[in-house]
This record gives sequence, C-alpha cells and structure tokens, in this order.
Amino acid sequence: MISHFIPHVFGGHVDFRTAKLHRKGNAQKQTKKNAPTIPIPDRLLRHFERWQKNGAKWVVEIEGHRVAGIKNDWETIREIAGMPEVTPHTLRHTAITWAMQGGANV
Repeated sequence: MISHFIPHVFGGHVDFRTAKLHRKGNAQKQTKKNAPTIPIPDRLLRHFERWQKNGAKWVVEIEGHRVAGIKNDWETIREIAGMPEVTPHTLRHTAITWAMQGGANV
C-alpha cells in the first residue's frame, strides 16, 4: 500500500479532517481484494500531522523516498531500526501477543 498525505490518483491518502486512511487512490477501481477506508487513532494521527509538517510526502518513507512495500525495503528498515534479526513474522507474532494481553479476542 502506498499512501500519501494528500488525495492522489494512485495510492491511498490520509484524510486529516475525518481521521481516516483511504487505502485506494481516486482513479483506482474496486477489485475483489477489499481495501476499506480505516479509522486512524488520535495518537497516530498526531504523528502523521507532525511528519507532514516536517516535509514528509508519504505515510511511510525512508529519507524522503516512499517505501513501496515490505518485500522491497525490509533490509533497509531493519538496518535503520537496528534490529537485524527481526522478520515480518516476528512483528505479527508480537502484535497478536500484545493484543491478547490487552484483552483482545483473537
């Protein structure tokens, strides 16, 4: 998913007024793979606002360049985070564990 801070023809965008992340671009057609608009929690929205104010163009970017996807940019992300052994599976497992500890019904 490529998301911008402003409405765009291709890729989703953040709607700061409604605190929603639109996952499809204005010119993208609906497909069988659903990409619904999702609410943005207040805490995350404040980060988005700060990032945009500081010049970010993309919701997820590295040194001013968009991150096209985890598969393409995972090595760079791990290096910057200082976490050379972490995998996407590790992060999913951690997120589910924290959700369950927080009372989520998974």
